Amino acid sequence: MFSDDRKKEETLLNILFDDIKQEDTRPTILLNNSEPEKTLWTMFLSNRKQEDTLLNMLLNTTLQENTQLQVWNKELSELQNSTLENVIIEQQASTQLRAENKLQRSILFSDKLSSLWSLCNKSTMQCSRCRPGWVEHDARCFFLSQEAERWEHARRMCLGMDGDLAVILSTEDQAFLTNLVFRFVTEHPQENFIAAWIGLKDIMQEGNFVWVDGEGIKSDVTFWRAGEPNNMLASWDKTKAGQDCVGLVPPEQIGEDWLYNWDDILCAGKLPYLCETKALILS
Repeated sequence: MFSDDRKKEETLLNILFDDIKQEDTRPTILLNNSEPEKTLWTMFLSNRKQEDTLLNMLLNTTLQENTQLQVWNKELSELQNSTLENVIIEQQASTQLRAENKLQRSILFSDKLSSLWSLCNKSTMQCSRCRPGWVEHDARCFFLSQEAERWEHARRMCLGMDGDLAVILSTEDQAFLTNLVFRFVTEHPQENFIAAWIGLKDIMQEGNFVWVDGEGIKSDVTFWRAGEPNNMLASWDKTKAGQDCVGLVPPEQIGEDWLYNWDDILCAGKLPYLCETKALILS
């Protein structure tokens, strides 16, 4: 009996061990059966990781591009503002320049500077020291007229050109003016050129000759012709005023005593005249 019971127990134990063995085998079978799924899962996770990596790279790139775009937008905005400021500054400068030019032109072309513009070509804006037709000597400009006038009217003509009748201050002045009238006579032999008025007279007091600038004759700057001044009265001069104005008589040739050519002449006579004015000096 006991032996039978023992066998039953052994039989039950064997059955129990078989069940346990089977239970132990199931996880292995289950694990073996899950290998494909595990491989798929591993691949899925790997792909997901790669996608995450690519996504992060794309996100970083996008952020960098966005940052760069913001920088460019800022620079563009600054450039636009700077350009606008420059345009405004240039417009203001242009407006100011036009105003200044207008003011300068109003000054330049005013009546006060009319004598200056007589020395300049308004088209080329080039200026000379003397007006056209005038000749420079010793920082002065001299003009020999083509028309004959009485002494007083001749002086008014010179004054109208911002000058006066010529004043002889030195031997050099005398030589220059004598040569000027000599050349004119040589180049115009058909002209009946007797003399040219200069700015010397003794109207106020006979024998006291005074230049138009108020100065008397200097003892070392006197160039009377032989026998002059003589205050000769012409038979036709009903006023008996005498010869109170002085003209410069052109010499027949350049040579000895050619500078001594002053002659007192009737002021009512009509002669060409010599004007002078200051030369333009820009400094």
